[in-house]
Amino acid sequence: MIFNIQPYLIKFKHHNPFVFNIFLWCLIYVVLLFIFTKNEAALKVDYLYTLAYTIALVIPISINLYALIPPFLKRERYLLYLMSLISLVVLYVFCFEWFFDAIINNLFKNYFFISYHINTSFTVILITSIFISTLIKLAEDWFYFNQAQNKLIKDAHQITQSQLTALRAQINPHFLFNALNVIYAMSLEQRSDTKDAVLQLSDILRYVIYDANTNNVTLKQELELINNYIAFQKNRNAPDLNITFTSQIENANIPIYPMLLLPLLENAYKHGGTNLKGINFITISLDQKENSVQFQIENSVISAFKNHETKDKGVGLKNTIDNLNMIYPNKHSIKIEKDSLFYKVKLLITV
Repeated sequence: MIFNIQPYLIKFKHHNPFVFNIFLWCLIYVVLLFIFTKNEAALKVDYLYTLAYTIALVIPISINLYALIPPFLKRERYLLYLMSLISLVVLYVFCFEWFFDAIINNLFKNYFFISYHINTSFTVILITSIFISTLIKLAEDWFYFNQAQNKLIKDAHQITQSQLTALRAQINPHFLFNALNVIYAMSLEQRSDTKDAVLQLSDILRYVIYDANTNNVTLKQELELINNYIAFQKNRNAPDLNITFTSQIENANIPIYPMLLLPLLENAYKHGGTNLKGINFITISLDQKENSVQFQIENSVISAFKNHETKDKGVGLKNTIDNLNMIYPNKHSIKIEKDSLFYKVKLLITV
């Protein structure tokens, strides 16, 4: 198993920047000492020269990391960054000779450092050090940017799940309230098939409470729910109500969010009725082809029902639209047509 130490180093640098920088420069010092040592054992001049050399590298590398990368490279001003970096290297190569000649040689008069390594060597080492330190800086920034993005995605997912749970909590009681009204009406009429209706309702509730308690069910399960709901509603249908339900399914196992279609069906039953032409109908179609699911439902409108968008109907439709916006963003369309005779909803989902 390959052990990736990079995230741990980046986290250590973030929490202990001073300690990490000291460690990094000590490591650079050791590497340079190994490069500069001419004898089998390092001499005093090697230690002193390497120390001076390391100090000389601190300033240009720091300027690159903290003065050039943030305003230029991070903001994708690549040309400005490249020009600034080249200017920094050229300027500092000239300063390097002055640094040793005017400062280091005067501090350590018993040693003559300037001829120990020529400017070409310093230029190569400086460019290499800047390149490596830039990669480390970019890796660190990428790591924390990726962490921040993952956190945002995770937080957004948690918020979405909470919202979906809240919406589902609204839909289920809404459905149960309508279903119990059917049972209640049947019991008032003392109908003999009330017990059968209770059993039908229990099958629907089993799906709503248990099977639908997830983010995905099969289209087949939703199709069965629609059929069961239509069968259950027959217990209270008006004699003149004409119900038509057709379906064309290529793949019944395609996943879909549960309880997404039922509120639209409930609305058709609850707010439909005989229209001005004396027609009472509900026409339902469910079609699936490839990764597309189309659900269309049309119902006649009660002649006296002028404002079809009642408060109760608004809740069911609003919850459906909210669910669609969260579960299928930019992957759905919903079209509503209405007049004094009919109300039609056409929903298209890409799953």
